[in-house]
Amino acid sequence: MQQSLTDNTTYEEYGVRRSQRPVLMKRAQFAFVAVLVLLDIACTWVAFYAGWWLLDRNPDVIIGPFQEFWPLPTVYTALLVGISSSSACTSVAGP
Repeated sequence: MQQSLTDNTTYEEYGVRRSQRPVLMKRAQFAFVAVLVLLDIACTWVAFYAGWWLLDRNPDVIIGPFQEFWPLPTVYTALLVGISSSSACTSVAGP
């Protein structure tokens, strides 16, 4: 007779308890959302820095140092995170 390493009653109890709390995300879902937000923020800042760097290298364009340019990506990042976290597009809809 084969014996299971896990107790099935605790697994079934977990499913029941989990279905009673549908609002909470699982750890993997939370980690995915956190990584997605951090990746969005990093890509936004890299894109703005790359744009500033390219403009800085062009002799026809006069642009100040990045310290003067940083409010633009800051506002854009805040809006990106705020809109994406409050949008219904971020929730997973079932079929």
